[in-house]
Amino acid sequence: MKFKEICDYAKKKGWVPHAMNYAAKIEKDKDMGFVASFPDLPNVNAFGDTQEEALKQAKDALDSAMECDLDLGNTMILPKTMPDSDKGLYPVELSPANRDCTQTILSAQRSKEKRCGASRKHYPASVPTF
Repeated sequence: MKFKEICDYAKKKGWVPHAMNYAAKIEKDKDMGFVASFPDLPNVNAFGDTQEEALKQAKDALDSAMECDLDLGNTMILPKTMPDSDKGLYPVELSPANRDCTQTILSAQRSKEKRCGASRKHYPASVPTF
């Protein structure tokens, strides 16, 4: 299923997902202002002249990366790192449309696992599970 199809399916089912926050690490860079990176998503980065701008750009980068991953059929990477402002880790919430799609995919994965008598530990990390 493509991103739009998954979103439409989630809306038809009336699923209301919980908030999904990823931790973004904000660091000062001498050349680019502030850099936002995600410990759980090493290929997603954003930049800004201020911390606030870097966080706003990080949200856009997170949403775009998740949408691309869903369209490509890649395995969802769920957040594991907890935000902690003392460590420079700030929460970035996944947009509602992407949360709807994530909820749909996770529900389908759980249903598939139950039917097969398997759990996530049976899937190699590099192989899409949906």
